[in-house]
Amino acid sequence: MMLGNSLRAIIASVAALGWVIACDDSSSSEGGDTHWLGACERDDQCRTGACWCGLCTRRCSGDDACTESRTACFESRSPGLTERCDEGSLPEGSGICLGLCSANTDCSSGSECLLGACVPRSSDSPDGGSAGGSSGGSKGGAGGANSGAGGRRSVTDAGVPRATDYADVMVPVDFTNPVVVPPPETAITGDASRFAGKWVNLSLNPNLHGARCSAAAKPSEPCYHLEIAGGPNGGLIGTVRVDPRSTDVSHGPYPAPTDPGVGYPPDVPPSDYFALRSNYNAATYTLFDGIVQGGELEFWTSQSEIWTGWCALQQPIHWDLDGKNAYRCVPQTATTSNTDLGKLVLCSTAWDGPHCESASGTEFPCSCLDDQMNEMGTPECVFYSPICECSTSECHAAVRTTQDWSRLRVVGETLVGPLLTNPFGPLELTLVKETP
Repeated sequence: MMLGNSLRAIIASVAALGWVIACDDSSSSEGGDTHWLGACERDDQCRTGACWCGLCTRRCSGDDACTESRTACFESRSPGLTERCDEGSLPEGSGICLGLCSANTDCSSGSECLLGACVPRSSDSPDGGSAGGSSGGSKGGAGGANSGAGGRRSVTDAGVPRATDYADVMVPVDFTNPVVVPPPETAITGDASRFAGKWVNLSLNPNLHGARCSAAAKPSEPCYHLEIAGGPNGGLIGTVRVDPRSTDVSHGPYPAPTDPGVGYPPDVPPSDYFALRSNYNAATYTLFDGIVQGGELEFWTSQSEIWTGWCALQQPIHWDLDGKNAYRCVPQTATTSNTDLGKLVLCSTAWDGPHCESASGTEFPCSCLDDQMNEMGTPECVFYSPICECSTSECHAAVRTTQDWSRLRVVGETLVGPLLTNPFGPLELTLVKETP
């Protein structure tokens, strides 16, 4: 409800309000006394009113109390004032009169224009300009119409958008089904021409004297092969191929998936799926959402990408999770007795089911607790979400659940920067062209 002659509030954090009001520039100082709305440190310096928050002004409960031209009554609890005033320097239970403005030049010395009102200048505010003020108007005009005496003015009276206009809005979107997140971009944004080519990291082994990393040399660290080249739709795309350490027990490269009814990769037990999603194996990974800016190429990769082809073979099946629609690539009645364990692990998660308190006091899927309520690390209990995400029409690998960011910069004839941050931390690698 709007009431005239009311108390206004200055909300400094909402710069979009743009009040349409004008300002008073009549304050000045003569003979040690400060005129109306001028800067002050104590009451006896003010010819009129008292010194509130460093300005000569007076208490008010409505605009009628501010009789000077182009002034209005503002709520003393407004963030625009409390952020600039020491505790106790503002009156309680009332407002103060402030000048109306459209720019800092409309305000007296020691104050600045914030959302149409002259407020005490912030210590880090630059001189000149406006801190949220807008074009002129007057009290009773667009800056806040008066509709009677004795009321209090709120910011909603100022002819500006109300916060309530943006709360509890009925969005015309049906959330009955899960929201489909767009796939990540594979084309690199920006000019990536300086990064084009085939690159390999220099060995970190001091005994190899900075030689190109090679799996044939059985290195103690992984070898990373970065390739950036033209894509099928124009522009540049990229991949990273990993040669694991000679001491790693790894899998890959992997054959193309053909059987959607059993887990993938073939011959890899479901108990190893967690390791596959936590480490980079002998496989090729796509550069997602690559962008060149500030001379750096930034992108992310995902260990979950190895299931892209297998997940694409799956068909979405509706689930009801406590009244919410969900889609998985196995029936909701699937168990290890009627479904391949590998497919069950990739298409569902025990966290979809009921939760119980474990012996350690943590929440855990009931099906993953033994008779003593101890947590079990069986394959179907290790993933919080399925490896394959499904919508109403398709399934795909949940690559966003494992994102590792890389950032490379050109240094002479090399690329330098952290590459594939897991599982060895943000390694600062130097990459050179594979063929000199």
